[in-house]
Amino acid sequence: MAPPFAGLGPVAGGGRARAVAELRRGLPVVLADGTVAAIVAAAEAAEPEAAERLHALMGTPARLVLTARRARALHLRETGEEAVAVALPERLDPTLIHALADPTRDLENPLRGPFAVVSDVPQTLAAGAVQLCKAARLLPAALVAV
Repeated sequence: MAPPFAGLGPVAGGGRARAVAELRRGLPVVLADGTVAAIVAAAEAAEPEAAERLHALMGTPARLVLTARRARALHLRETGEEAVAVALPERLDPTLIHALADPTRDLENPLRGPFAVVSDVPQTLAAGAVQLCKAARLLPAALVAV
């Protein structure tokens, strides 16, 4: 089995341990796969300005990346991949992000779907973002802007 993040790494130095620590503090990190990079923030730490900041930094809309298992529980389209990227509304609603990411909130917040599964986040970065969140002992869900 390949180690987590094989071929992936934070761009700005510090390595995996630093990235995990930053995510736990609620800060975004940069994850790279060759020439493609993404800014990753833990979905658990989503705040109203999080997606707007990611969009401003990368110039692309933020996506919510979930595990395939969570995507199945939410009845999202199957992709056959380890992680699934979901398009978010233009105005980020932290309650919606937390409801999608956190299975313990399924009964508290009826979901307002349907949600579109997108393929504009490279699978290596999507899976790496989920693995980073898991390593940080956070919900395995991330906001990602590529």
